[in-house]
Amino acid sequence: MQKQEEKYYPKFEDDDDIYNNPNIHSEEQNKLELPENVQINYKIETMQKQIKVDGM
Repeated sequence: MQKQEEKYYPKFEDDDDIYNNPNIHSEEQNKLELPENVQINYKIETMQKQIKVDGM
């Protein structure tokens, strides 16, 4: 059964060089990051949704 599971569920390693490389150039890193205003808006929307759920 172990071999069959490995066949359908290959081991996934989260060692992606782009995301986990401490030596990545800031220009490349900036392409991967969301702009700050998008991050803030997401946090605000998430908090507003939570308030609606808790307030019901």
